[in-house]
Amino acid sequence: MPVLSNVEGVTRRALLLGALGAPIVLVASGRRSASARRPGAVRGHVYAGKAMAKAGRGTRAVMLRGGHVQLAAPLAMTPAGGVFSIANANDLYVAIAQLAAPPTAMPYLVVKRGAVRADSWGTGFGTGGDRRGSASFHLDRALADEVAALWNLARRDRTRLGAALFGRWKPRGVLVVGKPLEIVLTLENVGTVPVWFNTGGRQRGPRDNRFYFEAARDGTPLPVIEAFDFGGIGQVQPLAPGASLERSADLAQWATLDRPGTYQVSCRYHLELSVGAEGASWPDHGHETWDWATDEVIDITVG
Repeated sequence: MPVLSNVEGVTRRALLLGALGAPIVLVASGRRSASARRPGAVRGHVYAGKAMAKAGRGTRAVMLRGGHVQLAAPLAMTPAGGVFSIANANDLYVAIAQLAAPPTAMPYLVVKRGAVRADSWGTGFGTGGDRRGSASFHLDRALADEVAALWNLARRDRTRLGAALFGRWKPRGVLVVGKPLEIVLTLENVGTVPVWFNTGGRQRGPRDNRFYFEAARDGTPLPVIEAFDFGGIGQVQPLAPGASLERSADLAQWATLDRPGTYQVSCRYHLELSVGAEGASWPDHGHETWDWATDEVIDITVG
């Protein structure tokens, strides 16, 4: 029986028929390709990767986003940030890995059915000369369960805050065309425990974008004036049981009301609530928050 040796990366049938019908056996030599020698990617570990236009040998599907990735070197990591919810419905999570050094290529987290691309990465742990890296991965609930199990951690969910916090809207005084059109929000805590919330954080710009308004006249919506913000200084403060406070904004910064008459105004104000004065600091307390908003439609008369 003829024997062929030194056949590298055998992918065809091991048994072929020769020209005279005699079987030819292909025997793989001790040498193997680099891809054959490379161990498989380990679930729950982070790797540097290169995005690929299409599937190929050794690629993995990119979960949630679509596409494919060719994984390269594994990155030394620990799951220091945990897996926690970043949505009230507990249907969107983030997993944060501490890396031994800031990555120089896109990190990917390996899971059963493919890999998850990092949503943000860079420096994030340590200080000074001990500056280390981090990578954050957004996950749906099923992937959050998988990664939490791989990292031997508990998945951390949000729980509702601010059930006793209510808002009421009204115009202040007489509204006149061409003058500031002040709309007042009264926040009231009708519960028995303090409500902690972030104040500020959206006012670095022409207006406070924690507010949002839409106005209509005779059922016809008016154009909304765009105005972006660049964050702003914020702090956590409490609203005591039974207490109330006011916030106000100029409706004219969101819509042009240039004729006297009655307008319908949709009012909204958004807050991030937390469980205490420390706020919901990442990553250890990132789930201890709640996105809260008060919405109301009011009629105003402008003279």
